[in-house]
Amino acid sequence: MSLLSKVKVRVHVAYFTEDPNGKVPYFFINIRNGFKERHIKVVKIEFLEIYTVSGNVTKYVAKRIDGYGQRPLPVTISPQSEWETFVKTIAIDETSGSNDVLVTLDNGRRITSKKRKHVPPSGVVPGGSL
Repeated sequence: MSLLSKVKVRVHVAYFTEDPNGKVPYFFINIRNGFKERHIKVVKIEFLEIYTVSGNVTKYVAKRIDGYGQRPLPVTISPQSEWETFVKTIAIDETSGSNDVLVTLDNGRRITSKKRKHVPPSGVVPGGSL
């Protein structure tokens, strides 16, 4: 099976239930390693910001989240495991019209996210302590 069918990247917006600042929305970026025996190493996470410029040309701009994400990179994800990081939505230009994420692995392969559906109203953040 191909790498792209085994590694899934999903994004959703949620809130921390015990946030002392009130309801601050976060983008949660979830990466699932579907390989049975292979580790994957994530070296970069970027948001793809979409802009329409003159002549109706769409331009994609990748914005690294190293300074905004709450978990450091690089990270190695074990087989059949998930890892998740999060970033305040205000750190990303919400007017860009996108919350698509581009994940780069240590072998140079890049995977684009899909919107995560059917997210429970509360839960845990996979990948270790916060």
